[in-house]
Amino acid sequence: MKSIGILRKVCGVDQTLLAERAGLSRQSVNDYERGETFPLRAQAKRLDDAMAAILEERVFAAIGDLPKPTEKLDPPPDTPAVEKEDQGTAG
Repeated sequence: MKSIGILRKVCGVDQTLLAERAGLSRQSVNDYERGETFPLRAQAKRLDDAMAAILEERVFAAIGDLPKPTEKLDPPPDTPAVEKEDQGTAG
């Protein structure tokens, strides 16, 4: 299952972290990546869940500095600011 190794490397995850999070040994992950052995369905599911959790944590860590949706953003440079329409009273 070389695809495990490819995905892991693209995402910047090392074998030790993936193995720890999946509850497997690093050697097992290494063997799966080299195609020497294949994970059982339960082990494959644990690898999938572990990788998903790691990626989710990294995404949320990366976007953690973004403003909350209720915060007003400054318009990008060279973009005219949008004025709020006058809500005058009709009389």
